[in-house]
Amino acid sequence: MSRYRKVDQRMWADAKFLSLGDRAKLLWVYLLTGTSTTSLPGVIVAGRAQIAEHLGWSPEVFAEAFGEVFRKGMAKADWEARVVFLPRASRYASPESPNVIRGWRTLWDEVPECSLKCEAYQALKAFAEALPEAFRKAFGEALPQPSPNQEQEQEQEQEQEQDPQSVGANPETARGARPTAAKGPKPDVSREGLAGPVLAALASLEADES
Repeated sequence: MSRYRKVDQRMWADAKFLSLGDRAKLLWVYLLTGTSTTSLPGVIVAGRAQIAEHLGWSPEVFAEAFGEVFRKGMAKADWEARVVFLPRASRYASPESPNVIRGWRTLWDEVPECSLKCEAYQALKAFAEALPEAFRKAFGEALPQPSPNQEQEQEQEQEQEQDPQSVGANPETARGARPTAAKGPKPDVSREGLAGPVLAALASLEADES
């Protein structure tokens, strides 16, 4: 892996960058050139505590600086998955050859699955489609599309594990149907079956009147 990163000089004329505070500018430069960056444009696998520690910042200082960058639309993050994405980074880091794109395969596999990875894939795909055919072919070989439903499927599995009706439950009850009553001997509601209790009640009333 190379030990250098390309930084476009046009950054110093970019209105969004110039509008950032000093700490946010430093954070942006770190996101472009820091130790967690790779040749995969704009995709960084790092947590906020890790980045803050590298910059020597407290969590509060980091949150304020990243908030500036985020509000400008320059960076997004899924801190639970520890993924940061710079949507416009690919515009300023064009691969020099199709082999560079093929080298993204291992890096891409190491990016945790999350909705932000799906968003990054679509951005990188759109970027690659504007390149010559050899680059597009290399992209299709190197970067498999992440499943957009994977996160939803994981949430459903977790809900089923927590729901006591989801394991070994009656299919009708699990679908919200009214549960059937417990089985037992049916009461005798025929005329003969009711005759005994009715006669006993009448006898009791006659005894009270007398």
